[in-house]
Amino acid sequence: MTRWPWLGRIRVRLLVVNLFVVLVPVAGLELAKTYERQLLEALERDMRDQAVVARRFVEASLRRGGTLDDPAHEEALRRSARRTRTRIRLLDTNGRVVVDSHRDGPPEGPEPRPPWLASASPSPQALAPWPEVVSRSEVRDALRGRPSGFTRLRDRNPGVLLFVTEPIQPRGAVVGVVYAVRSTSPVLVELHRIRSGLLWVLGGAVLFTLLVTLALAWSISRPLEHLS
Repeated sequence: MTRWPWLGRIRVRLLVVNLFVVLVPVAGLELAKTYERQLLEALERDMRDQAVVARRFVEASLRRGGTLDDPAHEEALRRSARRTRTRIRLLDTNGRVVVDSHRDGPPEGPEPRPPWLASASPSPQALAPWPEVVSRSEVRDALRGRPSGFTRLRDRNPGVLLFVTEPIQPRGAVVGVVYAVRSTSPVLVELHRIRSGLLWVLGGAVLFTLLVTLALAWSISRPLEHLS
């Protein structure tokens, strides 16, 4: 039992190395997934806040005798989109677009492409044709008086879009819908930064494993040389 005490130490070393190699990538992936969920939730909350502000602005205008398709509404939403990159449309009770902050194209300029490390190709099953605006679940919910949201994919940049709806109810009855949409590009940029860091950590883990493996091989070969 005491002839080769170094065997027990080698088993412990191998166990530590294997645990390190396995746990570092797993922990990194879980961190990235958790952070992605938090970023998407924060983006949706921000969009919801913008939709609520737009809804209250329009409701106040309607109470003063304005109309849903007032040009002032579109101009205000267009100015807002220059800073927020959120497209906001106003729909009537038939689901028809009467105001669009992006009617003449995105006032904030074209959407930048996400970094290659953060981009992902959606599966063909996820790229189902989008329904007409009036038939979308989030729009139907809002026309029934319930705020809603949905995420959709497409095969061109930006590939992932978040949709948020708020019912317009100046005097209780629903007279329209605030329909906000924004790409997830800000989230993809942050994920690119996180994944770049994880690649460095993974590279360090591989280098550490290589050095420890060489050290273990040396520690095993020395006693064997003495035995021979």
